[in-house]
Amino acid sequence: MVLNFLAAALQSMPEDFCLQVLKKLQRLLEVEDATLKTHAYLTIEVLFASRKLFKFRETIESLLTQLL
Repeated sequence: MVLNFLAAALQSMPEDFCLQVLKKLQRLLEVEDATLKTHAYLTIEVLFASRKLFKFRETIESLLTQLL
């Protein structure tokens, strides 16, 4: 539930904060719980769809490589 709220909140937060949250969400993708992984992935997807984080291109490319 918190991740659903976070996905909406990230759309209006400063980019630096979004990067910090993104790094924490990346760790959630390593857990065994499929539901938690799905929610983390969807939160990241909403973040990428709603923001243009050009400043953090390397971090984003690294995460996308991990997801693929």
